[in-house]
Parts: sequence; structure tokens; C-alpha cells
Amino acid sequence: MHPAVSQRRRRANFKSIEEELRYYHQLQQDLAQYKADIIDATDYAEVPAHTGPGNTVLAKVLRLRSSAAILETERRICAIEYAIQTTRQHDPDRLRLIELKYFDHRLTDEGIMEQLHVSRDTFYRWRRDFVRLVAERLGWEV
Repeated sequence: MHPAVSQRRRRANFKSIEEELRYYHQLQQDLAQYKADIIDATDYAEVPAHTGPGNTVLAKVLRLRSSAAILETERRICAIEYAIQTTRQHDPDRLRLIELKYFDHRLTDEGIMEQLHVSRDTFYRWRRDFVRLVAERLGWEV
């Protein structure tokens, strides 16, 4: 693969993961809504023939376990939660940076650096390391 293309893809993946982090709590709500929509549905047309007539519980379970939207959302949430847990265990200060940067949304990067008393280089290294943890879990290059 051409190095410039690879670099563009890694940069795009990095930005995509940052977006997932910014909307992590919304992602969790979306997952709950996807599941609720399936559970609350009264659509009998999608009951597989092999489950027999009226077996809507099994049909809903099958839809919950086979929904591409649910599976992908769960995968992304799990990758973020893995990175949060790993960071919490090894360096809670880094996790505080992530919380302020992606979940709190009240401070600028400079404000976060000031509040945590970290240099610009440290800020960007910690951010990059966290995004890489998520990327590794997803199997993405950043």
C-alpha cells in the first residue's frame, strides 16, 4: 500500500476514534435504544420459519444477537471501556485527561493542560496513547 494512503487512513481512524470518545455516552444510549426497539417491537413478520409460529421471544433474541448495529456498537463500547479500565489501573491522571477532553467538554486543551499541570507534549502523548489503546482493541491502525 502506498505510504501516503496508509498515513491518511491512520489519521482518519484516529479522528474517528476521537469522535467515538466524544460521543461515548451517547453511544451507550444508542445501544440501549437499539435493544429496546427490538424488545418492544411487535413485528411478527420477521419470525424465522424454524422457530415456529408465535415464538416472538426467540425471534427477538435472534435479532438482538444478529443485529449489525448492535454488534458494532457493542464492539466500539467494549474497546473504549477496555482503554478506560487499562488506563485507570496504570495511571489515573491520564484517565482524568481523557475524561476532561472527551466526556466533560468544558475545557479547551490548554485548560486541561493547566488544570492537570501537564506540558503540551505530555497532553498530546497521553491522548495519542489512549486512542491507540482503543484502536488496538478495534484492530485499527492509527
